[in-house]
Amino acid sequence: MSAPEVPELGVLHLAVVPQQRCVFRDSPAVSLRAALLRRLELFDPGLSQALHDTPKGASSVERPWTISPLLGPLTRHAGSIVASPAEACRVRLTRL
Repeated sequence: MSAPEVPELGVLHLAVVPQQRCVFRDSPAVSLRAALLRRLELFDPGLSQALHDTPKGASSVERPWTISPLLGPLTRHAGSIVASPAEACRVRLTRL
């Protein structure tokens, strides 16, 4: 009898340093997800499209990745989230 297969978990921590003031009207995760998919599209357009088309709130079987909220020195202003220039923020991508 062989041992059960253990799924791999991949984690990537990224430092993000805005070059100018960034105002997010929605969750910064929405913008970060879009940026990630645009970069991925340069290398694998099919994978980028497949990840894009996965429904929001899908289970980990359907959506095999997550993105954390933007972490760092953020401020709130008029219902928006603001990242200041040269202030490093962090984001975590997890592959399930």
